Amino acid sequence: MGTYTIWEYPLAGTFNEEVEMPRGAELLTVQMQGDQAHLWALVDPSLPKVLRDIRIYGTGQPDVDIFHTYVGTLQFRSGMYVFHVFDAGEKECPPTIA
Repeated sequence: MGTYTIWEYPLAGTFNEEVEMPRGAELLTVQMQGDQAHLWALVDPSLPKVLRDIRIYGTGQPDVDIFHTYVGTLQFRSGMYVFHVFDAGEKECPPTIA
């Protein structure tokens, strides 16, 4: 087990995103930083990287998957648009081509 640190990940703003981070990272919060959404996670940088499946749902959007873990809520344009961020788990990173 290595040393833990907090890493920041900017989100692209799509409803389904894959964020590369060390395996087993603990998602801490999601907030706006300027005009962009960011995710913060407690990570062990010595662990292998995985893709974290992040789902973003708008308020009132149908078909929210209740089996995802809630991370936080984002408000854009002074609360005109409100989105809720969920963690849908880890996936293996595709192999890199040398």
